[in-house]
Amino acid sequence: MSILTERRTYFVLGSLTIPLFPLSTVLFNGGYLPLHIFEPRYLRMIKDCQGAGIGFGVVLIKEGNEVHEGDDHKLPAIHQVGTLAEIVEVEELPENRLAVMAVGGAKFQVGATWEETDHLMMGEVTFVPDEPEGPLREEDADLVKLLEYFVDARDLPSAVRKRIDYTNERDVSVRLADLLPIHSNDKQKLLQMDSPRVRLTTIRQWSEL
Repeated sequence: MSILTERRTYFVLGSLTIPLFPLSTVLFNGGYLPLHIFEPRYLRMIKDCQGAGIGFGVVLIKEGNEVHEGDDHKLPAIHQVGTLAEIVEVEELPENRLAVMAVGGAKFQVGATWEETDHLMMGEVTFVPDEPEGPLREEDADLVKLLEYFVDARDLPSAVRKRIDYTNERDVSVRLADLLPIHSNDKQKLLQMDSPRVRLTTIRQWSEL
């Protein structure tokens, strides 16, 4: 069975059907997501995504568990805004496991969802427009320092460091949202915002700067 047959990955009226990966973490554009894959449904997902050159959707769990447990297990309830994860590296491990590195891409709104026979969640998603770009204001210097602190404190890939534009309010707001040590539900609130300025203002309030 492949996610590339019948009602699998295709565009319909601006929407796209992709596999969804419910997690207890929030993925942002440009953020890196290391995954240890061992469940058959997700091994199949990675194989099919690689074969078709597509990504999968990462969505935050609202209620339920990441791991499928028994025949009576139900798919978790999810938040309706997620991020496309693009596979950048796959390493085969013993015992039919995979080490996967993915990077966050476009943000999307989840529409209809359904469950495959192997319990893989599929969803029809609509990608939201890119957020507006704009220069940082002078009063945002403290937020830039905060971001620099988190970037230095984390062992981030050099590719992530090189892509950060410290003069762009969209870049700074998204990377701060990604790196701030806050609860996933709060990160989800930041993800769902469509204004970098509102996101920066919220981060400032939460950080008590």
